[in-house]
Amino acid sequence: MKYPVEETPKLLLEFLAAASDGAVVPVPGLGKFVKKIYPAYVGRNPETGEDVSVPANSGIYFLANLDLCDTEIQHFLSWVGKQFPDSAAQALNFLGGFGSKIAAELATSKIVMLEGLGTIVDKIRPPKAGFNPETREPLVIEPREVRSFYISSKLRAKLNGAAVHEPHTQAALSIRPLELPTGNSTFTCDAWPSGPRMQEICRILAVLSIYHQGWVKHLYRRELTPGIDVAVIENGQGDNCHIFFSGQDILMRGFGHESPMASWYNGGEPWPGTYDGIPQELFNKLFVNCIVGEDTSFAAWYLHKTKRWHVGSIQGYPNVSSSDPDGSGLLLSYLPSSAAEYIGLSYNDAPSAAVQETIADIFNLKPLTKSMVLVLNPKAEFNLESILKIGYPIGDK
Repeated sequence: MKYPVEETPKLLLEFLAAASDGAVVPVPGLGKFVKKIYPAYVGRNPETGEDVSVPANSGIYFLANLDLCDTEIQHFLSWVGKQFPDSAAQALNFLGGFGSKIAAELATSKIVMLEGLGTIVDKIRPPKAGFNPETREPLVIEPREVRSFYISSKLRAKLNGAAVHEPHTQAALSIRPLELPTGNSTFTCDAWPSGPRMQEICRILAVLSIYHQGWVKHLYRRELTPGIDVAVIENGQGDNCHIFFSGQDILMRGFGHESPMASWYNGGEPWPGTYDGIPQELFNKLFVNCIVGEDTSFAAWYLHKTKRWHVGSIQGYPNVSSSDPDGSGLLLSYLPSSAAEYIGLSYNDAPSAAVQETIADIFNLKPLTKSMVLVLNPKAEFNLESILKIGYPIGDK
């Protein structure tokens, strides 16, 4: 994937490398880069449950289109004056020209790669499951337009004195996965539901997720951006999947955070071949507007023209043993295609016959009524607004 590339001012990089926690590089016309140092802490190994020591580390985040604070500007200029006495007067004007140039580039391309620093992207962020910070009740963080920054793996390593996960070379790969997941995965995409049925299943699961608060969250939003719907799957453990619907074509991107094919094991880029073969029109409309910069371990797309699912032309796989090399086995297990599969996944004990019948009705797209909602959850409200956002048929209005 080729993006517009701009040279990052040396001044900016040197300041971020030398600066302390909270230091700011003001870039007029664009925003500001902020250095953040995270203290060491004791974490937990997700596989063994044992405590592990996580060392202190540094990162860079970006705040877009903000009024720049005079104190921050003066602090930066003071540093420049000490390091480059002959450049202090011109520093802010220089960065202002750089900021205006990047902002103009973003207006047309939506993405700019800054050499040695990272990538800035203008895109639509899909909905996300969250909590009310005061009541701790679950809520949905609605879609929004964002300007995001993704630090380069090399700069992150430089700030922390760590090794960089370089992109994999073909010599280090296996021709085929050493193991394959059971059940649905990108390796069995020919057996997936058709594109139209996949969209129905995503709407069904989003409706059921409103009234049965399981540990896996399903969201669906019509018109994420004109002509594009999105379904979201999250398990609360760092694994997630976005499924974008554009007319009758679909693009799915998933991230299994422990997958050996995750992008953070490949220099921050999707695994080689993940998106190879995707039609350019679908790539431009969905990838650039919605997916670019997101951590990825697998992708697939459905084309109405071919009436089938496709995956990229991956020529090599991690030469490590993993029962789910790209994470798709885990995330696609959260997409039951029938009421019986859903009940088996979502309930520890078999629900009542009335609940099972109602779930079956919803999988058959029976219009939702208040009485059906009360069967699923006697304490729940009908929540008409949420159902309308999903696009599921409604019997009561």
